Amino acid sequence: MLTATYGAAVFWVQQGAISGREIWPLPALVLIEWALLGLAGFWGVSFGSSSGRGNKTAWFASGALLPMGILGGFSIGPLVLLSLLPLLAAALIAAVRTKFRLLSGLGWFGIGALANLLFMLLLIMLSNPSF
Repeated sequence: MLTATYGAAVFWVQQGAISGREIWPLPALVLIEWALLGLAGFWGVSFGSSSGRGNKTAWFASGALLPMGILGGFSIGPLVLLSLLPLLAAALIAAVRTKFRLLSGLGWFGIGALANLLFMLLLIMLSNPSF
């Protein structure tokens, strides 16, 4: 989380020194999103109630990291997948601990993946008008 936030801040500061077309929103927003998803997953596993809201949050955050890792490919993809695996393991452990249905968790994982994929494609289209 700290690395992603630091990377977004450094990119924002260095953007002023780059001549040519400004590419500000996309790389920094992805790093900020990565940090926020990590926080949401941590909150869901650590402080989520037994009603299932915390489990849903952790599964959603895990799923949202998946398209980021796939679309990131060879740049940040491996690091995102490295953060996805422990979060997914924590969501599984929390689901077993609170007797949360695994099928429901996989559904929230899929919803998170689809929502973040659409969000990232929207960011790409907005940052590149000729797309």
